[in-house]
Amino acid sequence: MNYPAGKDKLIQHAREHGAGGDVLSVLERLPEERWNSPADLMKAVGKIE
Repeated sequence: MNYPAGKDKLIQHAREHGAGGDVLSVLERLPEERWNSPADLMKAVGKIE
């Protein structure tokens, strides 16, 4: 995965690499933003309730 990446790019990458429904569900709940690194993405994931 190349960063920066937006939500749509992350979901597409996850689907192409066989991510499970649980992972896709979390990605789909992310806000429409762009992340500069995996660490930035993980912070956003941590904020999802």
